[in-house]
Amino acid sequence: MSVLWGITSCKTETSQFFPKPPTDTIVYAFAGFAQLNDELGEKLIGKEFITDEFSTTIRNVSVYASDSGLTVLMETKGDIDATIAATVNPRFDSITQTFLMENFQFQIISDYMLLNLGDAVLHDKVRDRVQTYLAIEMDTLIRKLPDIITRGINKGKTGRAIDVDISKFKILSCQIAMGAKRLHFIVHTQLTSEIEVK
Repeated sequence: MSVLWGITSCKTETSQFFPKPPTDTIVYAFAGFAQLNDELGEKLIGKEFITDEFSTTIRNVSVYASDSGLTVLMETKGDIDATIAATVNPRFDSITQTFLMENFQFQIISDYMLLNLGDAVLHDKVRDRVQTYLAIEMDTLIRKLPDIITRGINKGKTGRAIDVDISKFKILSCQIAMGAKRLHFIVHTQLTSEIEVK
């Protein structure tokens, strides 16, 4: 997955070589909406929503931060043309080590009058699909952290080779903030690693 990440803090202690006890590490990471748009678009564009009354297919997808949370805007065409906005508040669950998409909000704009009044079936289909795909995307992003930490340690070396082997990795907490162009993560992790300075 092609996603832009960055680190501002990655604190670990090193020695010549021995297994380390669990170490707390604070990592700042970010993912651009442009990359998230591409990845989510690959999964959603072409997908069809079918109800007893009509079917409509997603033709375009954009993800952005709104006042209410993380919004996925979908343009659909088919028996009806509509603009569907689905908004969630992502939260990381440290117990299950997965992202949850909470406070789902649904809005639809269409010339089809009955649809504008609200379609419970469409609401549920959009909710299930958007929440599932967003959770998968964000879980994929966060699983890149061990590699990011390893690169952060190697980046700090001064002319000496460093081998890093992270054997255990757990996220204790993850704060999420949304900017105009990026999702920002402040991640408190606990890891066990072996570091060899050559």
